[in-house]
Amino acid sequence: MFCSSCGAKIPTGVRFCFNCGFKIQNGEPSGFEQPSHQARIVPAKCTSCGASVEVDSSQESARCPFCNATYLVDKAIQNYNINVNGSLSVNGATININGRSVENLLIRAEQFAKDGNFKKAMAYFEEVLDSNAYIAEAQQGVQRINDVLNNYVYFREDTHQGIIELKKERLILRKR
Repeated sequence: MFCSSCGAKIPTGVRFCFNCGFKIQNGEPSGFEQPSHQARIVPAKCTSCGASVEVDSSQESARCPFCNATYLVDKAIQNYNINVNGSLSVNGATININGRSVENLLIRAEQFAKDGNFKKAMAYFEEVLDSNAYIAEAQQGVQRINDVLNNYVYFREDTHQGIIELKKERLILRKR
């Protein structure tokens, strides 16, 4: 059976969907079991690149339009439920993952970067990338901070030979 609310596979006879909590009427969602040949489009995440995709839950496998990888549909739907909904169904039990949201981590990283606390900003961007290495906003944040740190002048002195600058891991003399 499939939940008529979220499309998750559920065992016959249950009263609530293990994935979304939708109440199942008389042990049957919407009064019938979804046939395996009928297409049911549900949200999923590619198990290879993490891209958000829509899949036909009646299929066994699909190809990601972003990275061209082939993945198992059930795994991609489960990947979506873990990453987006924050829950994981394991043998009929639901485990809620109450971790930190990526959106909040990115907001915090940007706040620290704006305040010039690059060490904390970098830690937040890295935490986002640890959860999903393909999040462009975090990749760009790391690059921005590295650019700032690599170009930051810690010390500058104008001498008779030229201008001496101390930058990250290098000392530069610009002759006159």
